[in-house]
Amino acid sequence: MSAIDPGSTRIAAEALAGALSELRGLLSNTLSDADYAGLQAPTFLATVGQHVRHTLDHARALVAGFPEACVRYDERERGGEIETRRGLAIMELAALEAATLALGDADGATALIVEQIADPLRPPLRCASTLERELIFVMHHGVHHHAMIAAMLRSAGKTPPDEFGVAPAPLASRQP
Repeated sequence: MSAIDPGSTRIAAEALAGALSELRGLLSNTLSDADYAGLQAPTFLATVGQHVRHTLDHARALVAGFPEACVRYDERERGGEIETRRGLAIMELAALEAATLALGDADGATALIVEQIADPLRPPLRCASTLERELIFVMHHGVHHHAMIAAMLRSAGKTPPDEFGVAPAPLASRQP
């Protein structure tokens, strides 16, 4: 079985790689090392670096889980240098961009099991999904965190790019 829409797996992979690239650009061109590791607006419970790490975790889980057909988003390493070292995050973003683009050559209808905690008092659920669906999920999840980073930057008097953190549907609605 193949993807429903021809070329849609490539589009989904490019969308995720594009979101990772957009984040890499923000880290490279807009943020200082101090902003990355320490900027935490009063209404947010995480630093910019922690939001970036979380975004990387999801992309990393998808890339690592694809070969075994089981994605485990909750198995991630909280903390660590990736939350405080902007340069390290920039390098990992570049590597994950390439890895997600490579997934665009796979069959998007490839069955995946997503193992994730839905209730902290119960074992993780194992749900059926596809590569294409997970590419789209990870992209949207990342954009959600981009929006929080953008809000944090604005609250600190900084100016992120206008479209940073805006989901694809609102961007599409702005097209003539």
